[in-house]
Formats: sequence, structure tokens, C-alpha cells
Amino acid sequence: MALLWLTGSACGADPSTSPDSGPGREAGAHAGAHRDAATNDASAALRDASADAGARDGGAMLTPTDTGTRPTEVGPDYASFEALSVPESGVISLSFDVPQDAVSFVLTADPGQSPRLIALRQVIGPDGETIFDSLADTSAFDPASDANLSEPLPYSLMMPSSPELPLAAGRYGVRLLVLPTANSGPDAATAPVSVDVVLKRAAAAPTTGTLSVVLWFAEGAAIDGLVASSDPPLQAALEAWRSIYAKAGITLAPFEYRDLLGSAAASLSTVADDAALADLLDVLAQQAGAVRALHVVFVDSLLTSPGKTVFGRVSGLPGPPAHPVLARRGAVVVPLDRFPSGPDEAGALLAHEAAHYLGLRHTSEFDGVRHDPIADTDECPTERATGSTQSGAPALRAADCADLDGTNLLFYTTAQGGFVQDTLTPGQAFVLLRNPLVR
Repeated sequence: MALLWLTGSACGADPSTSPDSGPGREAGAHAGAHRDAATNDASAALRDASADAGARDGGAMLTPTDTGTRPTEVGPDYASFEALSVPESGVISLSFDVPQDAVSFVLTADPGQSPRLIALRQVIGPDGETIFDSLADTSAFDPASDANLSEPLPYSLMMPSSPELPLAAGRYGVRLLVLPTANSGPDAATAPVSVDVVLKRAAAAPTTGTLSVVLWFAEGAAIDGLVASSDPPLQAALEAWRSIYAKAGITLAPFEYRDLLGSAAASLSTVADDAALADLLDVLAQQAGAVRALHVVFVDSLLTSPGKTVFGRVSGLPGPPAHPVLARRGAVVVPLDRFPSGPDEAGALLAHEAAHYLGLRHTSEFDGVRHDPIADTDECPTERATGSTQSGAPALRAADCADLDGTNLLFYTTAQGGFVQDTLTPGQAFVLLRNPLVR
């Protein structure tokens, strides 16, 4: 499961990229957010490898009439490629069909037992138009993330990612770059990558939907499922989350409370590193079953390097959608030791992290340069910044953008008092309603 650090304002191991304007809603890095040094290195390596792969494969893309690598199994709302071999170029080419009644798809690529970075190389639409090319300076489609950024974990992309990037029916071609790293092991060049596509199909454009949520509690954590089901602060936070999503036409189904059990789960209440996180998600995958739901796992703490404040981690932007036929699962992971005490703030935290999992990006990042691809979300510019990073670069605070997107649920950092961040625009609702988990 691809778990990405989320970035907030006083976080990041690299002082040159870490805002020092106060604790943020999340800490770490995901696409569209500022990154720590290791992630910057990974992104640079991906760019170089993508250019190299483009040179080796000629930069050619599948055409709508090409079959490419086709799915080995196709169901009413999914296509599975199972295990795909990685050619010498490092670029996997595949194609799949999107039916007329599809309103979205989420494609997920899993490196399996051989850790590797995976990134989007190219996307071509049914009319032959290049929707995305990693070697081009501009693109009509800006994917939600460069890569999985943690080598053992999957990479997902969702279309559409905004109302301005509509989904068309027909055959899509996709190329994925698979990049071995120092952690990959000797079999990385030949180890297969599993790919699948989950579709959301509807008779008409969705304006309402229901999201099922399962709340999990790691064995040994400060609270278990039974206590949580009647815990007043948590219940107030969940009601605040429910209220925020209602603004987007999304009803949260009655929450289900479950505990991660068994010997493998006994040490998961504190997540020390990515290996422990992968172990937690493996246990979750075994116990989650076939339910189509967003999984939220509460642990005691997420340990990080000094200077980082972590309020949550999310397995992809978007996360791999749960599907009864496909084994992969993902989760939002929330540490109880950082859980806000106020119900509005706690509910906004849960809603924010879940929105990332469902495909929404930050409206504005700390630098005021990067923004989401949704036209009706305000953008806060760099010149508004009153904070600074540890290296002295400008860093936005929510208060700097209070009349723009500072009150939006997806602003990159918390307001730290003064106002509630619970706004969602029609464009953001458009994306949320199209995620396959919202039914």
C-alpha cells in the first residue's frame, strides 16, 4: 500500500524545504506538497529515468487502434492485468477500455515484493490525444502524484481529477515507468508489476453518494473499537466529518468499528517507519475482507525524524479503492497522540485526509506556487506569505489566505485557531463524488 507523508507547515527533515510557521495538518510529503530531501532526490531520479526511458523507447505512445498489453480479466467495473513483466526500457505499456457509462477510473500499479518507484510516463486518450507526457513541459492532465514515493508501495492515478479534465469513453493507453532503487534487490529488473483499473459506472453524472467507512484500532492502542463506538470526543469529530461531506452531497454510512487482531497486529500501535507501516497494511489487507469502504486506522503514534509533526498518513493520492475481487487495500492512518482535541478541528482532519484518499489535492501549497487542478478553488499566491521556511523562503499561513482558500478543507496547513477549514467547492465535490468508493 502506498503510504505518502503529507506535508504541513513546520515539518520536513530538510531545513531547506520545511516551513517553520507552526504545526501543519500533516507532515511529510506527497505530490503537490513540498518534499523532504529524500523525496526531492527520488523525484529528480524519476525525471532523469523518464527521459532516459523516453529516449530508449523512442517516446512513442500507444494509439487507440493498438492493443498493447490488454487486461487478463475484465469484470463489470474493473480490469486486471495481473503480473506484467518490465521491459529493459523500464516502461510498461498497457491499454484498457472505458465504457460509455463510466464516470471515473482509478489505475493502480503495485511493485509487489521487489521495492521500486513507479511513476506515470504517458497517457493517451481515445481520440489519440496525448493527455499526459512526463517529458513535455505542459500537459492537459496533471496527475495527482509523480510516483508512489515509497518503493514497496503502489502508485495510483484517477481520472477525472477535476471538472476541467473530463473522462471520455473509449480505449486509453497508459505507460508507467518502473525505477529500481538501492532497496529493490537483485530481482528488480525482472520482477513483475501488478496493475488493475477500477471503474465507477453510473447512469447519470453523480450529484450525491454514500461513503462507507471502517474505523480500525491497532491492538494495544489507547482506545479500541468498542470504546471508540461510544467515545464522546471521537463521536463529535465523526459528526463534524459527516457535516463537512454533506456539503458535497456525500452521506457517510454508519461507521463500522473493528480491531486489528492477532500476533502480527500486536506491535502496530506505534508505527516507527515505512516497514512497520507496510506490516500494518498487510494485516489490514488480511482482515478487511471484501467490503467497499474507506479504511481509517487509529494508532498511538507515528514516529518521525526530529522537526516533523505528523497528523496523518494516507495510502496514495488517490488511494487504491477497495474492491471485492482485487486484493489490494489502503488506509488513512491517524495517530491518537496528535489527534486534535476540538471536534471541529478533529473532524476537519479526518475529512481532509479522506479527501486526499478520494483524489483531492491541496488547494495551495506552502510556497504559493503549486495548486490543485480545479478551476473553482481559490489560489493563494506567494506574495501573501508572512511565514518562512527554515531556509528563509516564503511560506504561507492559513491566515494569510483567509479571504481566498485558507478556509478550504484542502488548504495545505491548519488555521491554528480563528476560523474553521470546512469549505468544499463544487469542483472538489465533482471529484469526490466520482471516486469509486463513493457509491
